[in-house]
Amino acid sequence: MKPVVLPWIIVEYCEGCTVCVRSCPKKCLQMFPGGEEGIFVPWVTAVDECVGCGRCAESCVMGGIAMTGYVDEASKRLKTKHPQIALANP
Repeated sequence: MKPVVLPWIIVEYCEGCTVCVRSCPKKCLQMFPGGEEGIFVPWVTAVDECVGCGRCAESCVMGGIAMTGYVDEASKRLKTKHPQIALANP
């Protein structure tokens, strides 16, 4: 069943704490190198496994993850962009 919402990661707001990665019950998120050396940001690597529960967004105190109802757009972005590309072209 297709989720009604998916995470939209706002990498510019991420501080790399990994709380979102640890809060995902499906283990869909992983940390990747961000735009600067030594900075890591989350990205949904298992988009088709994500159930849209929102725990990642709830756990982010920096507001770096928002849940969006634009599921097709979010899915495409997560599957085709890498965090460094997302930083350059939000």
